[in-house]
Amino acid sequence: MMKSMKRLMALALALLLCLSFAGCYSQDKTWAAKMGNDTMPIGAYIYYLSSAYTEAGNKISTDTEVLKGEVDGQPAQEWIEDRAMAYLYADYYLVDKLQELDLSLTDEELEQADEITNGTWSYYQTTFESMGISKDSFHRAYSLYSLRYQKLMKALYGEGGEMAIPQEELETFFNDNYYAYEYFTVSLNTTDEDGNSVAMDEEQEEDLRQELETYAKQITDGSITLGEAATEYGYVSGTTPTPSGEVHSEKETISDTLGDALAEMDEGETSVVDGGSTLYLLHKLPMDEAFQGILEDEDETVSLIADIKGDEYADYVMEQGQNLEGVELNQRAIDSVSLNAIINDSNRNGASSTAEEEESSSSDSEEESSGQESSAEESSSSEEAE
Repeated sequence: MMKSMKRLMALALALLLCLSFAGCYSQDKTWAAKMGNDTMPIGAYIYYLSSAYTEAGNKISTDTEVLKGEVDGQPAQEWIEDRAMAYLYADYYLVDKLQELDLSLTDEELEQADEITNGTWSYYQTTFESMGISKDSFHRAYSLYSLRYQKLMKALYGEGGEMAIPQEELETFFNDNYYAYEYFTVSLNTTDEDGNSVAMDEEQEEDLRQELETYAKQITDGSITLGEAATEYGYVSGTTPTPSGEVHSEKETISDTLGDALAEMDEGETSVVDGGSTLYLLHKLPMDEAFQGILEDEDETVSLIADIKGDEYADYVMEQGQNLEGVELNQRAIDSVSLNAIINDSNRNGASSTAEEEESSSSDSEEESSGQESSAEESSSSEEAE
């Protein structure tokens, strides 16, 4: 009997030692993957999983629980897990490809990543940590991923890149899909004797319109700029109208008020446009000059490239990630993450109003990251932050 007890105690001690040290098997669930000296924390994988869950929800109707639905003919849970893994591999592809191109985030870009992380973390720390996402994990999966994503897109599609877009194609797209303009607004309200804001009477409004029409003619013929008109009007009226500066807007996203007016205007023309409670002094800018300005501004160039190649690039990054070799997965840690940890009453069902509206929500780094952040805001869990 004593010998049996001793053997049982020895076995129990051996099991405890195996649980305590990596010599028997690894219980380290703090990391999800490794490639060379680069270790991805498990919280980054959880972030990608939450992002994938949100994407799936956007493809499933509101009357269906996400995990009971299908995405592209695949059970939702499988699709979500596959998508999260695709993000993980895409993360490493971005790192690997930038190294291949001898590119890295600049000090300024790293500072920008810190600002993004700190600014977001101050609002969503509780939500993120409840899901098992630490600040460092969020920094990698959201902030660094986004900046690397944008940098590689510019490198691939920009001048001299492997998939460079001809300047002519960029310019044609810009001319066909954008308006370039500037404006300032003037309120159609005035102040009465008691200091209250009241609508102008017909005579006051007509006088204002005529005054702005005079400025419009002068801007069109080049005798003054819109900024000078704003300054002069402000001096005369005792107000401080603020010029918008040069604006580039996609035709499909611009307001009807400005879009309809710009569609009828010639380049260089200035018009007074009725905006309801305000009047716009609107100047349509020459597109060739606006395009040259785009080329001289890296952020504007990246934005235009994203408009043209965003969907293609998103698919490309995912596909290249799947072909990447050398990534070691910590399957035990990955398998320990439950989808139930990111589900709550607000995101349990899909977000699409009808099943027919199911469509991919992939796009450039800023849309993907936004979706990832949104999924974190909408989800909660009992996981501990890694």
